[in-house]
Amino acid sequence: MISDVLQEKTLSRILVIDDNPAIHADFRKVLESSEADEALSDLSAELFGVPVSSPEIKPRFLLDAAQQGEEGLEKLKQALSDGSPFSLAFVDMRMPPGWDGLETIEHLWQVDPQLHVVICTAYADYSWSDVVERLGANDRWLVLKKPFDNAEVCQMASALVEKRRLSEKLRAHLGELEDRLDEGTIALKEREQRLRNILDTAPDGIITFDAEGNIESVNNAACELFGFEAKDVLGTKVQTLLHDQNPCAAASVRDAFKLTESRKTASIELDSTRVNRSVFPAQWTVGHFRSSERQFFIAIVRDLTEHRQLQCNLAQAQKLESVGQLAAGIAHEINTPTQYVGDNVRFLRDSFEDLTLALDKLQSLHSACETTNYLPDLVKDIRKVLEDADIDFILSEAPDTFSQTLDGIARVASIVQAMKEFSHPGDEEKTLVDIHAALTTSITVSRNEWKYVADVQTDFTAEMPRIPCLVGKLNQVFLNLIVNAAHAIADANGKQSKNKGTITIQTSYSDGWAQIDFSDTGTGIPAEIQGRIFDPFFTTKGVGKGTGQGLAIARSVVVDKHGGTIEVFTAQGRGTTFRIRLPVESIDRRPRGMSV
Repeated sequence: MISDVLQEKTLSRILVIDDNPAIHADFRKVLESSEADEALSDLSAELFGVPVSSPEIKPRFLLDAAQQGEEGLEKLKQALSDGSPFSLAFVDMRMPPGWDGLETIEHLWQVDPQLHVVICTAYADYSWSDVVERLGANDRWLVLKKPFDNAEVCQMASALVEKRRLSEKLRAHLGELEDRLDEGTIALKEREQRLRNILDTAPDGIITFDAEGNIESVNNAACELFGFEAKDVLGTKVQTLLHDQNPCAAASVRDAFKLTESRKTASIELDSTRVNRSVFPAQWTVGHFRSSERQFFIAIVRDLTEHRQLQCNLAQAQKLESVGQLAAGIAHEINTPTQYVGDNVRFLRDSFEDLTLALDKLQSLHSACETTNYLPDLVKDIRKVLEDADIDFILSEAPDTFSQTLDGIARVASIVQAMKEFSHPGDEEKTLVDIHAALTTSITVSRNEWKYVADVQTDFTAEMPRIPCLVGKLNQVFLNLIVNAAHAIADANGKQSKNKGTITIQTSYSDGWAQIDFSDTGTGIPAEIQGRIFDPFFTTKGVGKGTGQGLAIARSVVVDKHGGTIEVFTAQGRGTTFRIRLPVESIDRRPRGMSV
């Protein structure tokens, strides 16, 4: 019993306010039940041989439910009184006959302003501008459309609960800093030095500035993050650190920095600019302080580049895993009918050969009877049957028909095999791989992308040994480069879709290195962006066509995971070649890097 109470204390509390009791049960099933954990663990065991333990899949929550807004408000008050507040509330928009969702949230925030809320709705009761006007443009609420997805609910609950925990931790930390500044028992110089030590050892950039936005101090992490010297930035405007091509940046910063009435914090993600004018995503957490008659701001700046890349890598991996599972299933379903169709066609071909011999004998017998005038009526009937059936045409065309049919079945079988190989998740440890087989698989899988715009030519060296690598990740790299080449050729052809380009894949081996060249006759890469093509999130493709992660992932796989190199050679208007070099032996002594 005592262990149960202790466990309850460690759980994050979530309040569900919805007039439909079935919705309460759904949320409990998603956020409290272990059924989803067991299903995912079984799937992991089937695919990888290692079950996933439940605590690593998603956190557990303690749920309470109310059917009306007034009841939910009372539960919130009671929770605060008991010292176990709710971290998050899921609130339905329609709850007749009492308060609707917005009115409920307004009452909840009067009692607990830091409560995070997810608005659950299946109807457009309020426009977006109405919701923003009522609740404000802040980060304490999200909208969840019904019917909701279980994974989305788990993700929202986990993220918002953790976000509130971190916000409270940050507020406590900022409050501690302010208390330290107010202490009068420590000499001013000693106090300033202590604060300077704290700031300089912080992993995130910390910038202080006055009410007009003039920078007063920066820590070492901020100098490293933005690439400036402290003496060069003091006194300049904090807005100069933001990406000036973002029209909303100035307004967003003003909203985040207008914290003059009380000590609060605001967190916002903004594109920021280094001294070398490179742009990176950053999270600005801004706190407002007042000392005597003076007010100032502290901004904690965290570089989100790696975080965003990890998110995209995870999303891409999950997408590829889902596609792989689908491809493997389809390949399995196609493989069985393909096998028996092929077996039946081969049976018909062999049987036709036997029938051909029988027909030859029949024709010989017919000629003999006709010569001797034996059974003239039967001979006449046989001649008519042979002429009506056009036996000579059938005998001449049938062998080619069988061959073409078997060739087509073989083609289907090769595509199915390529799908099965590409969908295999691969091992987490390097294994010796036939790189030519991996390239052939990627070419086959990507055929739909290039077959209308280009011809693929291969020039594989016979001297290529097996290469120690992660074949699943290299397949992803090969696929990205082939698809990029097809897109570049399509852009070069423009409206002249009948003009096909050429994608050439060439391999060579020398001095312990395997080299793979992917060349295309596309548009080439403009000189002004060649230095950025491997940057995460950078893309020149239209919306919905590219994420800016293909080449960034390719570089990470080749350089970081295999100790290889990736280079690009391009001429605008004439095409591009991507060259990958992979170490065939131990990678410990191999140089690492990428050049453009």
